[in-house]
Amino acid sequence: MANKNIRNIFNDATTLEINSMLVDGITGCKIPGVTIAFFETISAWVEQFADFICRLERQRLKIDPETPIVAAINRWTNDQDLLLNTYGIKEVPFNTLACDPHIISVLDTSDLISFRRIVNDQLSGRSRADEQKVAELNRFLKIQSRLSKLILRFKNWYELDPAPEGVAQMADRDDHELRKLWELKDGYIFAQNIVQLDGDIITRYNIRLYRDTQIKEQSDQLLKFHKGNVEVGMKHWHFIVETITSIAKALTGIFAK
Repeated sequence: MANKNIRNIFNDATTLEINSMLVDGITGCKIPGVTIAFFETISAWVEQFADFICRLERQRLKIDPETPIVAAINRWTNDQDLLLNTYGIKEVPFNTLACDPHIISVLDTSDLISFRRIVNDQLSGRSRADEQKVAELNRFLKIQSRLSKLILRFKNWYELDPAPEGVAQMADRDDHELRKLWELKDGYIFAQNIVQLDGDIITRYNIRLYRDTQIKEQSDQLLKFHKGNVEVGMKHWHFIVETITSIAKALTGIFAK
């Protein structure tokens, strides 16, 4: 297990991932405790989805308020002050949040899949506006799916007592995923580069950058900004790899003696 942990640390250190994000406001706050982080992330998702439903209704799509996912969003909105006082101010036991009916209902992926089918049936054609609605619905479903799976894994970790060997390592990776979701709760990644030591280089640009009417005219400037981030990240990554290599050589020499 120790060798596996060292190998995972080495793999993480020798893989460079650079993300440039667009967010609605920067607080500079560090991620809070697990329960509050989940609550803030889910709250942001609910707020965005509620706004999406309102936009669909303004565009004269028929949205039945009794549709399960819509009803769940409305219940959350009606009880948001109570939820904030319960989960958003002080850290409470995680399983209390994981078992809350509000959380369970808004993270039900089957309900959102059914809602997506209802919306698709009402779209008149594959216009650019229709494609944007479908893309946005798919984005909501991806985030909801990640949150529902992650909250289940955290629930399992907290129920394990004593924790078996290897759980701490997996929990660290789940913590990392939660931090990413929390950081993205008010925005999205518009460009990403992944560089691996074996030579693989992956570059991704989010097509939403060109669909977003508020910022698409600034897309060239934003991509130039991301390019600068990549250059800084590469320099820092080279330094880390060289440092790890130097430490490994020094340890090899000590063990040889």
